[in-house]
Amino acid sequence: MGTDGTPDLGQLAISTNIDPAHSISFPSGLSLFLRFNLDYNCPKETIRQATQDLQTHFAQPTQHRKRPGFLKQKEHRTLKNTLRKLLFIPLSLALLTPTFAQDLAKTLEALVSENAKSYLGPVVTAFGTGANSGTFQRAKPHKILGFDVTFNVTPIMIPDNALEFDFFIPSDNIPVDIPIPGYGTETVTLPFDVLYSSKTVPTFFGSNEGVDIDVNESATRTTIISSLTTSTGLDATQIESLAGTEIDDAIGDIPPLVSEIKGIDFPMFATIMPQFSVGLPLNLEVTFRGFKTEVEGNTFQLGGFGGKIGFSEFIPLFPVDLAAGWYATNLNLADIVKGSNSIMTLQASKSIPIITVYGGFGIESTNLEVSYDYTNPADQSTDTIEFKMEGKNKSRVIAGLRLKLAVITLNLDVNTGEYTAYNLGVGLTLR
Repeated sequence: MGTDGTPDLGQLAISTNIDPAHSISFPSGLSLFLRFNLDYNCPKETIRQATQDLQTHFAQPTQHRKRPGFLKQKEHRTLKNTLRKLLFIPLSLALLTPTFAQDLAKTLEALVSENAKSYLGPVVTAFGTGANSGTFQRAKPHKILGFDVTFNVTPIMIPDNALEFDFFIPSDNIPVDIPIPGYGTETVTLPFDVLYSSKTVPTFFGSNEGVDIDVNESATRTTIISSLTTSTGLDATQIESLAGTEIDDAIGDIPPLVSEIKGIDFPMFATIMPQFSVGLPLNLEVTFRGFKTEVEGNTFQLGGFGGKIGFSEFIPLFPVDLAAGWYATNLNLADIVKGSNSIMTLQASKSIPIITVYGGFGIESTNLEVSYDYTNPADQSTDTIEFKMEGKNKSRVIAGLRLKLAVITLNLDVNTGEYTAYNLGVGLTLR
């Protein structure tokens, strides 16, 4: 325990230090990511606040407390969106408070596809950057039936330009009834681009200070009065005198286009990727990567395959090992969200006793299918929005170092592309 009563970083990584009668059950693998993320990445103030939130939430007896919103099966399942399912990724679980997923669901329900793409875009790129990392740690393929089993952890740094975006005002309108004494009720149709003004708002990784897209009262009032002067023949002064209060009331009844757009205020993401590689004849190596887990009945599956072929032996006296590789990784979240990642690499490495220096160049792609329910503020109707998103990760340069101690390997590489990623691998290798 720290002097202020909050757990130490190492303690929080393993236990919340709450009475066993009120213990917390985390999904398999989460403790590792809490340790990795909290010990090395989170500011101490963030950790303390998260700890207080968890202790407050879980301080009720087990039979009476509510489970965290991002772990329980929702009774209300009208929202089928990518982001809520992405919350099952272990690192995201470590970053979010129990109420954040619910707030995020409300945000997504109010976003048309243009804004949803901008809001989620950095997640797609970050996820693809991580999934396409750690594919190799040397260029030379294993000998026949030689193998390695490696566990990769890849933090991805989110650049400043991916923390916010300009909100898109959709093309729609709201009819507003204005009663005018002596003239009846006039209906004025107000376009969204008059009602609301665009603002810079956070992406998923951006600020957690909520931004509202509120009614532009001045522009709306001017538009209403102009429309009423045309429909009634009265001038602006007469409209103000007869219906000024009614106009103010009508404007006050118009809801914000979106309330509380916010992010997690944490410019980093991470992926995990276990993989197995085995050598074959003809200087070939095949790789199988990924895992499958289940959280509260929702299946999270990340898996794929790939391989490489060495060709440096075809270049006489060439001092560096060379290979060409291709790897694909697919994502499946409860059969609602599906994504695909692939990367082609040119690999090079040079080994001396126990140390290998390696690097390469990769051409890659990431695609994600998104589906969610959008609530139209004009008439409160609900429409299912579906679209495909393409990550901005197109190419990368890789540079790394591998240390081999008997059959144990440790490797660290830097991947420089649209986002910068640092891949750390620990493995067991033979031949």
